[in-house]
Amino acid sequence: MPKRSALKASTPTHTANAWQMELIAEGIAAAREGKVIPAEEVFARIAAKHGWPA
Repeated sequence: MPKRSALKASTPTHTANAWQMELIAEGIAAAREGKVIPAEEVFARIAAKHGWPA
Protein backbone atom coordinates (compact mmCIF):
# COMPACT_ATOMS: atom_id res chain seq x y z
CA MET A 1 0.00 0.00 0.00
CA PRO A 2 1.39 3.46 -0.88
CA LYS A 3 2.24 5.94 1.80
CA ARG A 4 -0.59 8.23 2.84
CA SER A 5 1.02 11.28 1.22
CA ALA A 6 1.20 9.42 -2.11
CA LEU A 7 -2.48 8.55 -1.88
CA LYS A 8 -3.40 12.13 -1.08
CA ALA A 9 -1.39 13.46 -4.00
CA SER A 10 -3.05 11.08 -6.46
CA THR A 11 -6.59 11.72 -5.21
CA PRO A 12 -8.42 14.25 -7.41
CA THR A 13 -9.84 17.29 -5.68
CA HIS A 14 -13.44 18.26 -6.30
CA THR A 15 -14.77 21.77 -6.49
CA ALA A 16 -18.37 22.92 -6.52
CA ASN A 17 -19.94 23.88 -9.79
CA ALA A 18 -21.40 27.35 -10.31
CA TRP A 19 -24.97 26.09 -9.85
CA GLN A 20 -23.98 24.43 -6.56
CA MET A 21 -22.40 27.64 -5.30
CA GLU A 22 -25.56 29.56 -6.26
CA LEU A 23 -27.75 27.04 -4.41
CA ILE A 24 -25.54 27.25 -1.32
CA ALA A 25 -25.66 31.07 -1.39
CA GLU A 26 -29.46 31.00 -1.71
CA GLY A 27 -29.70 28.59 1.22
CA ILE A 28 -27.50 30.78 3.40
CA ALA A 29 -29.55 33.86 2.49
CA ALA A 30 -32.81 32.02 3.29
CA ALA A 31 -31.42 30.92 6.65
CA ARG A 32 -30.39 34.49 7.50
CA GLU A 33 -33.91 35.68 6.63
CA GLY A 34 -35.50 33.00 8.81
CA LYS A 35 -37.03 31.18 5.84
CA VAL A 36 -35.79 27.75 6.90
CA ILE A 37 -38.09 25.02 8.22
CA PRO A 38 -36.67 22.55 10.76
CA ALA A 39 -35.98 19.13 9.23
CA GLU A 40 -38.32 17.44 11.71
CA GLU A 41 -41.24 19.51 10.34
CA VAL A 42 -40.33 18.69 6.76
CA PHE A 43 -40.15 14.96 7.50
CA ALA A 44 -43.44 15.07 9.43
CA ARG A 45 -45.17 16.79 6.47
CA ILE A 46 -43.82 14.21 4.03
CA ALA A 47 -44.94 11.37 6.31
CA ALA A 48 -48.41 12.87 6.69
CA LYS A 49 -48.72 13.38 2.92
CA HIS A 50 -47.98 9.70 2.31
CA GLY A 51 -49.89 8.37 5.31
CA TRP A 52 -46.74 7.10 7.02
CA PRO A 53 -46.42 7.07 10.81
CA ALA A 54 -44.42 10.02 12.07
